[in-house]
Amino acid sequence: MTQIPLIYRYRIERRPEGYRFRFPDLREADFTAETAEDGVRTAPDQLARALVKRIHEKNPPRTERAHKGEGIAQIPPSLAAKLLFIARSEEVGMYPAELARRLNMKPQEVHRIYRLEHATKIDTLNMALNAIGSRIALSVEPLENDS
Repeated sequence: MTQIPLIYRYRIERRPEGYRFRFPDLREADFTAETAEDGVRTAPDQLARALVKRIHEKNPPRTERAHKGEGIAQIPPSLAAKLLFIARSEEVGMYPAELARRLNMKPQEVHRIYRLEHATKIDTLNMALNAIGSRIALSVEPLENDS
């Protein structure tokens, strides 16, 4: 089963150029935002880009629970599904050209499935996963209450 941590802790530091967001468990996702609110909105995309690099390097991050004074950023489900598809493709050695052949799709259509910035329907991701011998499995869990 392919798994990737989807919740990451962060620290915010006020800097002259803005707010520095630091991710202790995924340092390559660190970035600076003009405002703290912009940073909170941007964090999931920054995390996703850093995770793709880790997936290609076959070096998944290990995460810890947030400590006092740290915030948490969560990868949204739509990006999480795409990241898991990319990770599974890497695990089985599936290249976009071969996937296009298996799905009887144009290569450029399949390349869009691999691009984070391109919205992909969950049914399309599941179809692509089926072509490589996998499927999406969904679950619902209660929120953690740390108070």
